[in-house]
Amino acid sequence: MDKDQDIEVKMLNRLLSIIYILLNKGTITAAELAQRFEVSVRTIYRDVETLSMAGIPIYAKKGKNGGIFWHIAGQDRPCGYSRYFA
Repeated sequence: MDKDQDIEVKMLNRLLSIIYILLNKGTITAAELAQRFEVSVRTIYRDVETLSMAGIPIYAKKGKNGGIFWHIAGQDRPCGYSRYFA
């Protein structure tokens, strides 16, 4: 695997991991994710934007009770999530 492919695989793994973390935890800060994946906070915000642009309902909220979270109106998790993954 060359360097470019390695970078793409790492990014894809990080994006999928972010989704999984949010499905399980609900809300997490960009700083926590950045520390976990050993990347910058800015990289995490770019990842959130990438996921959001792909149609995944992930949002970031600033402030005291802010963070990155999964949001579907009226639901904490996607329909059927707990049945298959919990």
